[in-house]
Amino acid sequence: MAPRGTPKPIIDKLAKAVVKAMQSPITRETLHDSGSENISGVAEQFTAYLTADFEKWTLIIQSLYFEQ
Repeated sequence: MAPRGTPKPIIDKLAKAVVKAMQSPITRETLHDSGSENISGVAEQFTAYLTADFEKWTLIIQSLYFEQ
């Protein structure tokens, strides 16, 4: 993640570093052991994942707390 408006070349550089880090066996094991999910990839894929996840949880929370 980076602040909104971060230039694309910087986003690409950060994404490349994250992908490299996620290939580390220690990183993979740590994520697995903590119950986290490895979704590394290009920045656009991560943005799409976060957007979909946000929308999903927004609907769940609204249905539980605001539509009763």
